[in-house]
Amino acid sequence: VGSAQAAILEVAYEGSVYYTAGDGAGYSVGDAVSGSLFINTDLAPADSSSNPNVHHSRYWGTGDSGFVTGHTTDGTYTYDYVYIEDENFNRDYFKVRDYESTSYDSGTGNYGNSSSYLQLAAYDYGINFIDGASLEQAFELYANDSVDGFVGYFYSYGYSYENYQLTSHNSGHAYFNLSSLKVGPATVPEPSALILLGAGLAGLGFTRKLKKA
Repeated sequence: VGSAQAAILEVAYEGSVYYTAGDGAGYSVGDAVSGSLFINTDLAPADSSSNPNVHHSRYWGTGDSGFVTGHTTDGTYTYDYVYIEDENFNRDYFKVRDYESTSYDSGTGNYGNSSSYLQLAAYDYGINFIDGASLEQAFELYANDSVDGFVGYFYSYGYSYENYQLTSHNSGHAYFNLSSLKVGPATVPEPSALILLGAGLAGLGFTRKLKKA
């Protein structure tokens, strides 16, 4: 049992990697990829666009705003954004990114950085899949819709030093073609449903104990 929570949008994606560079961000050509990003519209930064057909919310700075999540753990620096166009120069466009970066420095020769992000994008000049230039969107796109642009991008970078000596380094990215992109309110269990489920499981366990006795 669940209920739609409008404040949280889920961006579910599926696709296949077609190009990598460096260490491939952990991926190889041909790998199937899937997952979800989550957009908290209540925590969205103000729209930075003056164009009525465009919405651009972005957060960059220290800490994590909780605005876009789902790809990687929180870091010490964040650059998340959502970009939306509704028939802007006859184009509908949706792009979302979850970026986190963490740096450390002991001051005694031990320091490093770890950065990672996932970006998803879809645009088309003929398919009208965006409904108004706001964060509250709901649509489904598939590869057989022949969307003009339908791609995703993984990126990772990191290094570490000990006693001022490089001990590890990684850098890579992977591009993938999307086969589906579904955006809409995330479905989460209602508290009452969780309570009922917990009570049911507890009752089942109690019944089994009685049978054993």
